[in-house]
Amino acid sequence: MYKEDEDIADFLAYLQDRYSWPQYVRTTTGKNNHERIIRVMRKMRGTLPMTAAVQSLNPIVLKNIERSNIKLEAYHEITKELQAQGMQSYGELILCLPGETKASFMKSVEGLIDAGVKRISAHQLMLLHGAPLCNPESRERYGFKTRFRVVARNIGKYLDEPVAEIEEIVVETPTFTFAEYLETRVFHLLLTIFFYEGNLEEVFEFARQSGIKPFDLIVRMQTRLADAPAGFRQLIQDFIRESQEELFDTKEECIAWARHSFDDLVSGQVGGNLLSKYSMLGRFFVTQDALDFLETQIVAALKELPDAPQLEPAHTLVDYLKSVLLHAPFAETLAARPHWTTLWDVELWRREGYQKHLETYRFAEPQTFACVVEPKRKAVIENRLHTFGEHPAGMGKFTRTMFARDLHRTLVRVEQSAIVTG
Repeated sequence: MYKEDEDIADFLAYLQDRYSWPQYVRTTTGKNNHERIIRVMRKMRGTLPMTAAVQSLNPIVLKNIERSNIKLEAYHEITKELQAQGMQSYGELILCLPGETKASFMKSVEGLIDAGVKRISAHQLMLLHGAPLCNPESRERYGFKTRFRVVARNIGKYLDEPVAEIEEIVVETPTFTFAEYLETRVFHLLLTIFFYEGNLEEVFEFARQSGIKPFDLIVRMQTRLADAPAGFRQLIQDFIRESQEELFDTKEECIAWARHSFDDLVSGQVGGNLLSKYSMLGRFFVTQDALDFLETQIVAALKELPDAPQLEPAHTLVDYLKSVLLHAPFAETLAARPHWTTLWDVELWRREGYQKHLETYRFAEPQTFACVVEPKRKAVIENRLHTFGEHPAGMGKFTRTMFARDLHRTLVRVEQSAIVTG
């Protein structure tokens, strides 16, 4: 990040004050000049998350790819400052880098989550012409096994000729098997559905306060997918199937398939960004199944603790999420006004940064809230649905410039008399 970026941030802040725009800025901020990054993010008042492309936290891998990284301890200090300012940080990793193992990759994910990162992207290792890792010497040295696939959304007709861009990606190395590649892809999908931008963070913060790390809860869910509701199990199975079907041994096979399947690629029936597609399905189309699965797994994990806490708060938090989350069909959920009754002030607990245990926020008696969609928020969502469509590809586009919490209802306390008369 450069000095002039602070001037750009000042101008964007001026636009926000005058026009209430932009409300979300998506860019890569860098990671090494953290004082400047924090200053810029303060100017942007929460609309610019910090994105650090760390690639890996494995020193062997970093040496192999000739990269240096910010120390995890320093990164943790930055994220603490960001959280104190109500801001978020994102981390980016790459699968199948030379020398990476599944265990070291998962350790990198765990380290980023422990440091307070709210969204983790695990990119594919693309072999681009001219890049050092694409050279024959590097391919042989690191034992890359590659496949070819159509680049997501890089298709079109030009002079009536169907054109698709093809990429070559690494799916296996001597230290990272293809089976492990698929396993980490599924883990990343679960992480994106359940941990994206703190979308369901109340449950994970309660788990953390009870002695269960968020990373461990996601790992647990992956090992118990057979226990998930049928709709969610099918989603995972379809993701694994498509993740294999999109890969081809040769570029020629991939091009031939793209020509044959061109109309389906354009419509989104096949291909595209599979992680985006299936995370949208998990977050917005099988929402209840996903939350039911999360509930059963956190309750089971809590029961296994030596000093198991009360389970009622966990059930209450999932019920809270079921009440506030907007999902498909949006015409119904935008119009719905569910009521939620609780013994805990969950939103005050969240606003104060989960610094104290949830039990500290217990009401003297149960309180009931109406869960409503504010008119301005409703108008924005309806406009984006009209523009992009209510399907996984469309949802993937319009959620890229919104925070996850922009798709939550707002709580309004209901007076006891209104409950009795209503």
